[in-house]
Amino acid sequence: MLNLTAVKKIAYIYLLIPFILFCAGWLNWVPAVLVCLVVIIGFISIWRTLPSEDLIRFRKTDLILMLVLLGTWVFFSGVGGYTFQNWDHHSRNAVFRDLINYPWPVIYHFQPDVSAQFGIPSTLIMSYYFGFWLPSAVVGKLWGWGAANFSLFLWAYLGVAMAIILTAAKLKISFLKTALLIVFFSGMDFLGAILFRNISQYTYPLLWPPIQHLEWWAGSFQYSSFTTDLYWTYNQFVPALLIMALFVTSSNRRPLLWLGGICFFFSPFPALGMIPFFGGSVLSEAIALLRKESNQRWFISLTRHFLTFENFSGLVLGVVSALFFTTNLAAQTRIFGLPDSAGIYIIFLLLECMLIWLVLLPANKSLLI
Repeated sequence: MLNLTAVKKIAYIYLLIPFILFCAGWLNWVPAVLVCLVVIIGFISIWRTLPSEDLIRFRKTDLILMLVLLGTWVFFSGVGGYTFQNWDHHSRNAVFRDLINYPWPVIYHFQPDVSAQFGIPSTLIMSYYFGFWLPSAVVGKLWGWGAANFSLFLWAYLGVAMAIILTAAKLKISFLKTALLIVFFSGMDFLGAILFRNISQYTYPLLWPPIQHLEWWAGSFQYSSFTTDLYWTYNQFVPALLIMALFVTSSNRRPLLWLGGICFFFSPFPALGMIPFFGGSVLSEAIALLRKESNQRWFISLTRHFLTFENFSGLVLGVVSALFFTTNLAAQTRIFGLPDSAGIYIIFLLLECMLIWLVLLPANKSLLI
């Protein structure tokens, strides 16, 4: 038997530690203490609402095979630097190394001629969603680069393993089957690449040689597989995967905004993608309360249900993170692109999600009522 509640508690601690380190390293001590106090009290409130005993049965062989598969998956992703790293790792390694070598907060000072040449201020602070690296950066400050990378590998491995365990509990299938589903799940990029060649002047990507990024076939939009996410943007993917697993296995929605706030700290863009899921959950609970309560008492019940300290602390998480990210010069010019054409966007939706949705619809009709 595996205590699922214990896994959830470890997962919440896993998500909380980097934010506490961020507050200690990047905020002045007075706001750092106040923010940490609010967030930790919200965390304690969530901890107390978790079921006291939530057990799932499993076979030891199933758990071992799952751990081996996930260890291999993370090992070959390049996290930790033990195998080939694609070019996106170069900038992430630079961020990680600076978090180790520089005092916190990381501040860069430029000579006047360099500042004038590139049109940047003479002093810049590191502003990025680097939360995932902070625990391993502490290890690196104490024991060096090699220990930091080993810690980073273990940190990613632990996050993915907890997400798989929680997802398996939700799907009610074995750990190994869940791991295989996550590792190999993807849209039908190969069909999109074939179709796109017939309606566009661009010839990238191609099916052969099999080293090209098929998920780029639709131009401005892509639906990356979980493996692509891990191998390219692991610092965002791992916490987002774990947060989504906590969301779908939560027996109540009290930690909803806390999870959203902490996700925004780790990975702003996945957090935006979770809004429809979180918003749909809020709407579903609001409708359920409306059915139980009279029209006069419904708003009062709804307010009491969602105006909780957990949600307030989640709001603090999100606001502090947003204020910090606005110091990033690149964030000031961020824009969202539109699809190259309506036709390609429709094909993109059809191949990446609609066919899967139609396949799953017969078994999930009750969720639409």
